[in-house]
Amino acid sequence: MSPLSSQQPTGFRDRVDAGARLAVPLLPRVATLAPDDIVVIGLARGGVIVAAEVARQLDVRLEAIVVRKLGAPDQPELAIGALAASGERVLNQPLIKDIGLDQEQVELISGQAQRAAMSLCRETGVPAMVPDIVGKTAILVDDGLATGATMRVAIEAVYHQGARQVFVALPVAPASMVEPFREIADDVITIIAPDNLRAVGQWYGHFPDVPSSAVREALAANRAGA
Repeated sequence: MSPLSSQQPTGFRDRVDAGARLAVPLLPRVATLAPDDIVVIGLARGGVIVAAEVARQLDVRLEAIVVRKLGAPDQPELAIGALAASGERVLNQPLIKDIGLDQEQVELISGQAQRAAMSLCRETGVPAMVPDIVGKTAILVDDGLATGATMRVAIEAVYHQGARQVFVALPVAPASMVEPFREIADDVITIIAPDNLRAVGQWYGHFPDVPSSAVREALAANRAGA
């Protein structure tokens, strides 16, 4: 399915609304699969709230993955790559070369991000490895896509951990990134794909920071069948 940006520019009330709207195009994609063969995986923190609603609508298991962007020195919003708590890493080598980083600097940045990832795992109760995804269909969910670095490493991580196929589900993503992600995932589902994203939060009426406690609560509610 092509992105719905040109027909549907309207934003979301909040992350729960975004999850409910994402579930609609996902339902026919997973209709032939057994619920036990599907795992919805939210990128912690904000993506877990979206993913929780997707999992609720699909009536499947919810998990989370901790990934961290590798920010360039003095420009933390500029991603030179990303890593997962489980150890997978992707690097933007052309950018690293352009800004003149050497391998020692890259490893220093990576080490800091790895420590931050493990700290977030402890805060949220999310294991470094996504449990029981061997042979499953993994639906990776975030609240939006900006640089794409963290989603790229999340895709690599769940494939490496044994997922049979990977869908990427995003409420909003830059139009220019949708097709490239279809080359590395089995499918990409978007609701809004603007030509000029600017900031993910601008597409939400309510977009607060998500505390670690909310991630723990979402995962516990799913396991309790709430």
